Amino acid sequence: AALEYAVRRDWTRLHLLSKNLNPRIGSSGTPACPGFGNAAMSRVVRAAAANPNYRSADSRQTLALLRGQLRLARGDFRGALTAFEQAAKANPTPDVALTTAAWLLNAKQPGLARRMLDFYATLPRPSQPWWTMSGLHRRWLEHIGWYQESFVKIRAAIREQEQK
Repeated sequence: AALEYAVRRDWTRLHLLSKNLNPRIGSSGTPACPGFGNAAMSRVVRAAAANPNYRSADSRQTLALLRGQLRLARGDFRGALTAFEQAAKANPTPDVALTTAAWLLNAKQPGLARRMLDFYATLPRPSQPWWTMSGLHRRWLEHIGWYQESFVKIRAAIREQEQK
């Protein structure tokens, strides 16, 4: 309850919340806090979504990714895909498309992984600032063909899993 209260009023970025929840999704809790499982994490994410300070595209994306991971952990695969599509819409980057497709593939959902990649392919590409560290990194990965190669590899993994 205290964490829900805090995230409803927090004015900082969501990075710490995301960094702390991501590794715990799917567990029943932590040794220090055994009751902090997926249900509690879902309440915290809902509380954060109600915070008016988290309206930026990056915040909406982070919250959608967390919602998707939580849905994936409880076996709601279509709900996870919907959340992942919302994350991609908030800020369409190849990183989000590849990561969410990999999560779906890891959950043995190759059809949904393919749908995620197909959905991403329909989104407009926003112009990314190149002068930021993430912008420079993304431009470099595009320049050396890393993203293109990664999309080819994950689509091959999807086909392979579909044939099993």
